[in-house]
Amino acid sequence: MKKQVNNLFFLFVVLVTLSPSFSLLAEEISVEESTRIFVGERVLVRGQRRGPMPPELPASVDVISQDQLEREHVDNTMELFSKVPGVYFSHFNQGLINTDIAIRGFNSEGSLPHIKLLIDGIPSNLHNGYSEMDALFPLEIQQIELVKATSDPRYGIHNLAGNINILTRREQLQNRFGLLVGSWDTQEAQANVGQKIGNFSHDYFLGARRTDGYRDHAELEKQALAGKWFYGSERLSLGLIARYLDFDADAPGYLTRDEARRRPRSSAPYAQRDGGDKITRHLSGHLDYTWNDSAAWSVKIYNQDFDRNRWVRFSAESDLQHRIESENHRGIISTLHWEPTVYWHLAWGLDHETQDVSEKRLTYSDESLPAAVNRDRSYIFRTAGTYIQLQQKFSPIFTWNVALRGDRLSGSFHELSADGSRSDRDMYEFGTLMQPKAGILLRPVSQLTIFSNYGRSFQHPIGKDTYKAPDSPVRSMSLNDGWELGTKWEASESSSIRLSAWEQKASREYVSNITGELENIGETLRQGIDFGFHWYPSSAVSLWGSYTVQKATLKQPGGSDPGIKGNHLRGVPDFTASLGSDYRFLDHFLIGAHLDSQGGYYLNEANVLSNGSRERFGAYTLLNISFKHEAEWGHTGFLVSNAFDEYYEYVYDLGPETIHSPGDGRGYSASVTLVL
Repeated sequence: MKKQVNNLFFLFVVLVTLSPSFSLLAEEISVEESTRIFVGERVLVRGQRRGPMPPELPASVDVISQDQLEREHVDNTMELFSKVPGVYFSHFNQGLINTDIAIRGFNSEGSLPHIKLLIDGIPSNLHNGYSEMDALFPLEIQQIELVKATSDPRYGIHNLAGNINILTRREQLQNRFGLLVGSWDTQEAQANVGQKIGNFSHDYFLGARRTDGYRDHAELEKQALAGKWFYGSERLSLGLIARYLDFDADAPGYLTRDEARRRPRSSAPYAQRDGGDKITRHLSGHLDYTWNDSAAWSVKIYNQDFDRNRWVRFSAESDLQHRIESENHRGIISTLHWEPTVYWHLAWGLDHETQDVSEKRLTYSDESLPAAVNRDRSYIFRTAGTYIQLQQKFSPIFTWNVALRGDRLSGSFHELSADGSRSDRDMYEFGTLMQPKAGILLRPVSQLTIFSNYGRSFQHPIGKDTYKAPDSPVRSMSLNDGWELGTKWEASESSSIRLSAWEQKASREYVSNITGELENIGETLRQGIDFGFHWYPSSAVSLWGSYTVQKATLKQPGGSDPGIKGNHLRGVPDFTASLGSDYRFLDHFLIGAHLDSQGGYYLNEANVLSNGSRERFGAYTLLNISFKHEAEWGHTGFLVSNAFDEYYEYVYDLGPETIHSPGDGRGYSASVTLVL
């Protein structure tokens, strides 16, 4: 694999040298009023809002702010979500397939896509729903917003349980440069520079990271480049964003249960070919126009490519596979806001996306023999959606909104079989997928907010099973109905509590097995309670925490085994919790601790392994400790991850056996960030 990065520090030195020219050309920029409105947590958005504000979201909204992100340094960008209430992970630790996240009682194995990802408002899920965010480094990110609800009408596909919007920095007041060294020969360099001259701004990011990894045969290298060019006047904002990622990683493979516990840092002997690379290319145009104080229009167009090349072998008995995937996504998003009076708001959105996907899988039963082609597919997947949302501020105490969204899917599928024959299929006629949504906000006093929402979302099939075939498990779309009732109490300026109860029902549910084919598991029910708090007992101390208890069950099996009715769904921990504290001393020093925990889960819907065991896996409690020193020129940091060196793992049920991937042990890193 290894493309050795000879000197990550070269990037740092060059950009620090150039930064004075940016600073001298840049005009003085005032910090203007933030403009996003929300329910849940503070949302920070750069720039001054002109025209109408978007409708309020009566839902659980969580935010990771820039000051928290600057402390984080991760191999996989998804790990930045470890402090978000109710979020949990599957740590695969397999090179390109490293980590996935989940919320609201869905599993984080990637077998059931349920979170819509957007980067600067542009959809960034792969066709299979996997969130592709590795092109981002922490230093480039301004903030991350996570909406957990079925009631958000802005998005269609993948917006089953919620959505993530990652906003990157632009129109900066300062340039930032970061260096890091850490355990397992980890090195990282980041640089984010920009300037604004009159109405024109341009920003650039360069980042590189390499590590040998905690386990053997786990080397990783990635480089990312981004540029943003924007022109803004009183009424018009026009911009272009370009992004590129080159990611190369080896994979240590899966171990047996005994091997994983005896030698967690080892690599499976059969996995020495495992690994691969991926390249992401992105280009998007952004237009915002404000007619007057009551009407504004936004348009985004984009074209992006995701190329993945992976070698994988799941056990000593399985064959070596070479998986080649290429995707081109292109689309347009239009949103109109109209506020005829201070009491009424109308939002209308349109979006269209075309995904051009190619998948090939070659199998080697013996590396000395030619490969067998067991998959050669290409398909076009199109989605078109529109929504209309009406909001009324009935009084300062009461606000309500209703929305209706409709989506249509279309496309074609082509497959070459091993004998050279070709099959062509059209997509199932799913019709227009109507999704009603509604929400209310009550503010009886300024410190108390009560919110409730209802919404319908849908799970669309992916890949081959979206298209007509006699053996397909898909006969109709899976609809998901959910509600939430919650409250947020700001007891004082220094403390707040949020509590909510939620439920989601699916009429039928499809999950992907290890071969990527869909299975209809039937009718499901998910329920949970979320609790979160922030408390600042003094100017030097802050405390925060969250706890989610959840249950995901199979109400009516979709297969032929009625005996699994009422069982727990696979891969869903029964709880997830976080607890954190920061203590500031001597004005410029900050020490923090973050405890992250999740419960265990079953590996299949039968809730029984092949040996008859009803054991659950995946539970862990990890502690990270951080230290930060702030100065006029920037800050330095030191991090101890998994401070107690706790063993934890990802486990998958392969059928006759379980396969195990140990997580990282205790690690150390030291970083320096310059702000110029």
